[in-house]
Amino acid sequence: MTNKLVDLLKKHWILGALFFEILFGFGYHAIPTLTLLYCPIILNYCRSQPYTRTLLAYVISSISLALCFLGTFAMVEGGPKFPKALLIFSSSFVLNWVPFIPFTADRYLVKQTNSIWARVIFFPCVWTASFYLFQKYCGLGDYLTFTTPLITWPEFGLAASLGGRSFLDFLIALFGTALLEIPDYSFYLLKRKQGTVAVKDDDDQGKLVYKNTYSLLLKHPITAYILFMFALYIYNGARNNILPGSMFQATQSAYIPKSVPVSCIASYGYDVPDKLDYDIWFNKSAHTAEAGSKLVLWSEVAVVANDEKEEFLLLQRAKEFAIKHKVYLAMTYHLLGPVEKNKLVVFTKEGDVGIDYNKAHPVPTVEMQPPGELIIPYMDTEEFGRIGVSICFDMNYPEFMLQASKLNIDVMLQPAWSWGPVTIYHTQSERLRAIENGFTLFRCTTYGLSGIYGPTYNVVYDQVVATYPTESYLFYLPIRKRVATLYGYIGDSFSYLTVFISFAAFILLIRQKCKSNQLSI
Repeated sequence: MTNKLVDLLKKHWILGALFFEILFGFGYHAIPTLTLLYCPIILNYCRSQPYTRTLLAYVISSISLALCFLGTFAMVEGGPKFPKALLIFSSSFVLNWVPFIPFTADRYLVKQTNSIWARVIFFPCVWTASFYLFQKYCGLGDYLTFTTPLITWPEFGLAASLGGRSFLDFLIALFGTALLEIPDYSFYLLKRKQGTVAVKDDDDQGKLVYKNTYSLLLKHPITAYILFMFALYIYNGARNNILPGSMFQATQSAYIPKSVPVSCIASYGYDVPDKLDYDIWFNKSAHTAEAGSKLVLWSEVAVVANDEKEEFLLLQRAKEFAIKHKVYLAMTYHLLGPVEKNKLVVFTKEGDVGIDYNKAHPVPTVEMQPPGELIIPYMDTEEFGRIGVSICFDMNYPEFMLQASKLNIDVMLQPAWSWGPVTIYHTQSERLRAIENGFTLFRCTTYGLSGIYGPTYNVVYDQVVATYPTESYLFYLPIRKRVATLYGYIGDSFSYLTVFISFAAFILLIRQKCKSNQLSI
């Protein structure tokens, strides 16, 4: 028995490595390098093992993935550390089919074809298509997409401005398939003096044929991958570090825009008695207005209104506040009845209602109210340009936020409520919407990171601080127009392309099997 166990561990030691790789490659304590290694490790295992072993890898990775997100529902300070643990584990086993469908499909493909290009391209397409369809229809948006830890790498994260989140998904999967082809990459050919070399032809039953050495290298997927990533990183590095107007060695005043003081008032996310005491939050807002703030943004559901009568009195007070202090007031509240709503109302400095918005994407299992309209409202201002709004989880839906590009929104206001270990992870995901659509994001949250996020990772524009309830914070919002992005023009076209390629490849494989009489239908 002991010998069998030792033999099993020797053969499948990679599963133990996979467990720890996932545990620290995803979730709330992710190490980006480990995130990047996920695809090549599990791809290599699944390609070399029978389907039953792939199922074992699925079980182990599901357990590890659940541990990554075990504290998701720890919403109350000092409360249970891992509430709803059973829900997290069961959800992990369900949701983990999203990556394992591509792994299974890839294993099937590599058994059917010798084409190196098919091995490199097919899996990234199916992987990207699977995650795109998941975030579009599952009700969780892109919250569980595996690329979130890598967003902290500027040259990688900026690729989202070209093809959105799906392009990032494609890149990490492409890294995995390209890495597995390195043993086949003929480095020794670089040292050979011969103009031709005998190689196995993937398209001719593995027969030896003679090909030009340098032509062979140039046409190899590894060469194409290296050139592609080099060009992508150079382009994104230039976008991030060479600001518009700064060439050549221009002075600061030529390219760094002026800024306007704005403020964040952080309240509680869950309902507490202080949220019924409006004086607390209006007094804090008044202090920031007196400090020079021209726009005051409250965190999500900063106060509570029990019914429409209380709502009317609250809005009337907000109107008077905006007029008195001559500021834009973006105030949030939780309306309990007659229909529960998560509201954001923006008053102009003249006291007019510029935006009246109800959250479009309530958080599943946390918010039970009906969703608002799937429309991003906006208002034009003299000081800030065109302002749009969304509330917290709305920003986990790239297709919804794509409206910001179509509407040419310059500044997006986002009140949010984050909690426990979710805070930083959630912020990383949502700041990607500014990259994709080219707007400047002003975020105000209970716990987590509040502040200004620009359309690149350049620190000239970003101002971020960890916030806590009942505190107020002053930021300086750079006045700049929205930056046009390729993703803003093409939307999810890249995602649709991967879906099309995936289905087309399956159809071609089935057709090929039918022609060779290896499959009867």
